[in-house]
Amino acid sequence: MTICRFALALPLAASLHAGATAGAAEVAATTPPAATLRFEFHSAFLMNLHHFLVDAARHPGRIDTVSWSVPPTAAELATMHEAVAFYASSFGNRDLLFDDELRDIKHALAHADDARQRAGGLGLPAALAAVLDRAAPIYARCLWTSQDRVNRDWIVRVQGLQARYGAQIQPRLERIFEARFPPSIRDDVVVTTGTFTGAYTDAPPPQTVVPSGWDEYGGLASLEMIWHEAAHAGPGDQLEALIESEAHAMGREPPANLWHAALFEAVGVTVSDVLARDGVTGYMEYADKNGVYKRVLSSYVPLLRSDWAAWLAGRGSLKGAVDAMLSTPRVAAAAP
Repeated sequence: MTICRFALALPLAASLHAGATAGAAEVAATTPPAATLRFEFHSAFLMNLHHFLVDAARHPGRIDTVSWSVPPTAAELATMHEAVAFYASSFGNRDLLFDDELRDIKHALAHADDARQRAGGLGLPAALAAVLDRAAPIYARCLWTSQDRVNRDWIVRVQGLQARYGAQIQPRLERIFEARFPPSIRDDVVVTTGTFTGAYTDAPPPQTVVPSGWDEYGGLASLEMIWHEAAHAGPGDQLEALIESEAHAMGREPPANLWHAALFEAVGVTVSDVLARDGVTGYMEYADKNGVYKRVLSSYVPLLRSDWAAWLAGRGSLKGAVDAMLSTPRVAAAAP
């Protein structure tokens, strides 16, 4: 549930299949098009170690409560404490998404799926590379096998859901946002991200980090959240830009996070509807189930279930739905 401010979406009028034959076009008119967004899932060693240390650094004492698969020796645990202390002093609560150095670190680690050591060859800051190289053998021996298994089990489950439902989800969301998704997105699966929001996405290139170890991201919710995060790689930016431009045309500041509330609702409703059409009933959208609307976006819920809901159902226009939400007095007073 993270913000991304890089516009990558392609215009809706652009053809997804420039080389399609006339016969293929006729088939596409009667059956849902194949989803073109490729989710490229990775369970990468150093990416996981990095986020493991970020998480431990942001939760004092957590390193002493880890359920190690193989207990580290006293010397190894001391080394891990040193690594956590380095992360705490170097990165602290710096934003994993918007901090340029942390973003560069994440993208550098994306080039080393199988690397266990020699982090210095990735162009990382020298001090960080040294810390990762010291911690890597301990993490590999004492924890990685079990964490990698958690990641890979999560990947298998969400890939099955995506294979079944992705081709129905994508065109509906592209209609709602009037924007295309990028052709592919890298999803780095880690047990925990170290952020209070869970997954986060940035671009270019489009890349999501998603926590396999969070219960909120398990089961059917995993399908909603990979598409929610993918929407941050372009379509959500266009929605945010439209809300900003329409608000300014009305002579007012854009309501804080209205675009993100609308994104949550668009993806949640779409996934819920697609599941229901397949006979899967009772799915509760992520934002409802996990209190996102109740905690920070409650002022917008009436709009999401009225003006915005009409557009999600295909009535009216995107601009009309946005203008209707912006014109509601509740929004003017809302400051989530």
